[in-house]
Amino acid sequence: MRRLILQVANALYADLCAATTPAMVRWAQLNQWEHELVLIPDHLNFGQERYRAAVERLRQFDLVLYLDVDIVPQKTADLVFEGHKDVYISVDYNGWCCGAFALRATHWARWFAETMADRIPFTQTHRTQDQDILKAFIRQPEVGPQVGRIEESQIGNPKTMVDGSTLFHIWANKNLDDTVRRARELLAANFAV
Repeated sequence: MRRLILQVANALYADLCAATTPAMVRWAQLNQWEHELVLIPDHLNFGQERYRAAVERLRQFDLVLYLDVDIVPQKTADLVFEGHKDVYISVDYNGWCCGAFALRATHWARWFAETMADRIPFTQTHRTQDQDILKAFIRQPEVGPQVGRIEESQIGNPKTMVDGSTLFHIWANKNLDDTVRRARELLAANFAV
C-alpha cells in the first residue's frame, strides 16, 4: 500500500517549513510513508489547495495524510486509523480540525475533498472559516457517519497537551517567529533529526 504525507505551504511559511520538514520527512521514512511538500503561490487559496492537492495525489497513493506544516513528530510510532472509514479528520478541544486529515483512494473520499475545496470561498484568508465549513459539512447526515476521527492521543495540541501523542499540532499564530521557535524546541526535545 502506497501512503503519502502531504503538506502544503506558501512563502509565508518558508521558515516554519525549514524548521519542521526534515523531521516530518524522517518520521515518514521510519513509518514507510512517502512525503511531499507542495509550495503554492501566495495568491492561491490555501484552504482550497490543501484539498485539491490531496485529491490529485489519490491517483498515485492508496492513502494520503494531509498535515499542516506546524505539526511535528513527538515519537516514532505510526498513526492508527480505527475502523473502516474513507476519510479521517483530526479533532481537538474545539471539534473537527482542518490541520490533519486522511483520505483513502475511494470515490467517496475524492468527492468529500472536492466538495470541501468547492465550498471554501476563494477570498477566504483565515483558516477558521474552512474549519467552520468543515464542521457544517460533517453535520450533514449523509456525511458525518462516514467520517472517522484522528484522536488527540495521536495528534496533540497546545490546548489539551495530550502526553505521548505521536504528532503535535503547534498551531501557527500571527507571530510565526514564535511558532518556528516552539517547533525547534519541541523537535530538539522529542525528535531531533
